[in-house]
Amino acid sequence: MRFVRSSAVVWRATDHVLVAASIATGESWQIDGSAALVWRALDRPRSLEDITRHVSSDLIDPDPAIEQDIERLLGELVATGLVEERP
Repeated sequence: MRFVRSSAVVWRATDHVLVAASIATGESWQIDGSAALVWRALDRPRSLEDITRHVSSDLIDPDPAIEQDIERLLGELVATGLVEERP
């Protein structure tokens, strides 16, 4: 399975936070910290393993459980409609 940002979402990044909004509902979310690193990794369809490698390369000392954290975050992003799963 691969994950990618939904085409029904627009987003903007500032110095400290990233804001994503649903085009359909107007609902918006703030994404910050390591979640913003995951969001940026979703610039193209990627597997969980690819996303984990991409994010880990930006962290000084990644937590050994980072893949589980990213998997949980992706589940939340999919549930909100910000991210889509693709085969």
